[in-house]
Amino acid sequence: MLRRIFNQLRLRSEQGLWMVICLFIMPPFLLLYTIFYPFIYFEDKKISREFKNKLVQHNGMELFTYTSRKNSKTIIERDILPNLPKELTVVYLDGRKPTSSLEPLLVSQILYRIKNIGFPNIVRISDGDIKDVSIKKEFYEALNKGSSMNELVDLIHDKLKILRG
Repeated sequence: MLRRIFNQLRLRSEQGLWMVICLFIMPPFLLLYTIFYPFIYFEDKKISREFKNKLVQHNGMELFTYTSRKNSKTIIERDILPNLPKELTVVYLDGRKPTSSLEPLLVSQILYRIKNIGFPNIVRISDGDIKDVSIKKEFYEALNKGSSMNELVDLIHDKLKILRG
């Protein structure tokens, strides 16, 4: 009998806690959300519009992106980079920090929007749109087999032709 009363009291205290949360804590959060959401929304739209304009300004730009992975960095820098077309902008990702001749914020925004995840990666900007292709699989297959990187350079040229249309 005593346990039943105790269990009912405990249930009522849990219900009371939920009522306190719903009545006193949620309304201020909802009010703050209602007040600040339009500012956040329009700031996000502004940033998206500015990014789209930057993409239009950099129309035709092509990026070759690779990472700081120890087993691939030296091979890419020694065998692949010297054989790439001169118009290709090289982006080196040191951890999460992009290093290139472009502004880091633009490169970060571009890399955030790539669809084919995996590095090395080739990106082309055309008509305000980002097109990309990952050559990770082909690169690491060639690396593991000990194949010549000349075949991979030819593959990069072929992928660039496909991206250019």
